Formats: sequence, C-alpha cells, structure tokens
Amino acid sequence: MRAIRRTIIRQRLLLAGLSLLSGVAVADEAQVSYGRQVKAVLDAHCKDCHSGTKAEAKVDLDRSADALMADRDLWFRVLDQLESGLMPPEDEEQPESGERERVIRWIKGDFSALHLEKQRSEGRSMLRRLSRNEYANTVQDLTGLRPTVGINLPEDNLMDGYDKVGGALGLSASGAAGYVRMTEDVLKWMIRPLPQGEAPQSDAFDPARTRKAPAKPSEQSKGHILELPDGTMVSFNSDLTSGPVKFAGAERPGIHRLKISAYAHQTEKPLVVGIYAGHVSAYPQILELVGIIEVPPGKPAVITTEVYLRTRDLNDKAPVGDGIRFVPFGLGVPVPKNHQASECKGPGLALQWVEVESPALP
Repeated sequence: MRAIRRTIIRQRLLLAGLSLLSGVAVADEAQVSYGRQVKAVLDAHCKDCHSGTKAEAKVDLDRSADALMADRDLWFRVLDQLESGLMPPEDEEQPESGERERVIRWIKGDFSALHLEKQRSEGRSMLRRLSRNEYANTVQDLTGLRPTVGINLPEDNLMDGYDKVGGALGLSASGAAGYVRMTEDVLKWMIRPLPQGEAPQSDAFDPARTRKAPAKPSEQSKGHILELPDGTMVSFNSDLTSGPVKFAGAERPGIHRLKISAYAHQTEKPLVVGIYAGHVSAYPQILELVGIIEVPPGKPAVITTEVYLRTRDLNDKAPVGDGIRFVPFGLGVPVPKNHQASECKGPGLALQWVEVESPALP
C-alpha cells in the first residue's frame, strides 16, 4: 500500500511539474517572439506617442516585457486599433504591411496562447446570474422600486455556505420569465404621469402626498396598550402587538418619508424603536424590520426617517400594501395578553401620530 501511495504522489508531482514547465515554456516563447517580431515595430511607429506617464490614451508601450505580457487588455486594444487601421494615425508614418501583420499575428498567436495557458492553470470565475438580493438592489438603485424577486425568481442555492458562487446560481426558463414579469411591473410605475397638483421632492413634506396616521389602541385586548388623556398610546412590550397606527397601507412603492411624534414614557433614557412594515392585519403578521429610530425620553419629539414600503402589486411577501408598526426594543413582555398596561411601571413607547409622505412618481 505504501508503494502504491508513493507512486500516486510521484505521478501527481510529476504532472504538476510538467504543467508548470508548460506554462513557463509558453511564457518564454511569447517573450522571445515579442522581442523578435513586435518590439522593433513599436519602437519605430508607436513609442513616440505611447510612452511614459503622459502617454496618449494612457497606452504606455515603453515598459518591460514582463509588464507588457501581463497587460492583456492593452494588447486587445492594440489589436482593435491595428485591424481597423486607426493606428498609427493617417498623418504619421505607416508601418509596412508585413510589420502590421507581424504584430497582429503575435497578439492572436503567442500572446493569446500565453493567457489561455494562464487561464487553464489558474482557472476562471464562472459566469453567473445576480443573486435575488443583488438583482433587487440593482433595480432599486436604478429606478427607486424594488422588484418582487421572492415570487418571481427561484431560491438562491448555496455552495459551501456561499450564495454568490457561479455553480449555484444557474438561469432557468422559469427564472427568465420571472425577469420579464418583474420588468413589466416596474415599468407600469415608471411610466405613470405625475398627478396634477403634486410638488417635486423637497425638504418639506408635500401635503398632496402626505397622510396622517394617528396611534391607535390595542388590537389584542382592551387596555393592553395604555391610552393617556391626550390620546397618546403607550406600548410596553417588545413584540409585534406594540405600536399600531391607523394607516391603510402604501399607495405607491418606494422610499417613504416618515415624521413620528413619540417619546420614551416612564424612563430617563431614550428608547430604540424598530419600524416594521408588511401585512399588519394577518394572523400571524407578515412583517419585516425596515428601519430603526431612537426616541428621546420625557416629552414628545418629532423624528424624521425614511423607509421602503411596497404596494400590493410590488409585494412579494403578501398581496397588500405595506402597513407599519412601531416596536420598542429591549423591554421584554411586561404586559402579557389580557393584562392591563396601566399596571406597568416600566418604560414604554409613547406614540402620538405618524405622517407618511409617499414618494413622487418617477
């Protein structure tokens, strides 16, 4: 067994060595042929304009052979210029036909062979599609709208725990159809005319695009949220029963601006509050954390922030326009179901109202 193992190891080392020698031989051949076929042509017709730090078109041909061999993109630019006849310019001395052909043959022959050998020995990244999140983020950056990748594209597969490996991100016929559907959905919003009477985006909220959403009592049991005499609603739990508001759902997809009138109740410390969006009337609720704010203690303050909200047609979580809910973090659940919030002496989120400004249409 040891003899067999030694033989296998010896064979693998020999193959590795031959592969390495093959790569070295190709590199040597490319350098030798460069010096024999190409360098003299470049010296005579190119280096006056294409050398040094001020080389025209940032094409520097006055470098060492090693540096030039490594610059693949440079030589394919040179090939394009030579084959099209754009270089050298018409008002410069032109190389003889044989000189031009020698450089072209070298780029297509020995130089290309050098990089094919390098690619063979080192490997290359496989062409892949964007992951669902990458695609959604890209479309949102371009249009302001987030496509419904969750229902139109297959789940991203993992390979060795990674979700951006080419072998795991293939493109299927159903996935291609999903891209078409998402494009159509986004374009419907992109080409809608701006309604009359709306102002363009500015620091001030546009009344035509703004809805006021007052805080509302508990949806679980009477008294589960404390109602103060001025109508302020205080939530004491760090769960999704807290912070409901009277908001019917997003009417336009995109980044919405929020003004939130709130404060931290029965504490001298600020509260960190999560903003959740989604299907608030479902059971169980289908919500995502879309923003985080800090609420100061003691007296009402107006906090401004931005969150992304979805409409029914651009929602891959539930076929509704996103509602919103505000949940204080780090409080636990001091007021269980069917208990009275008035008995709680700990800190809570005092929420008065929220103004929601829809985005201007693209």
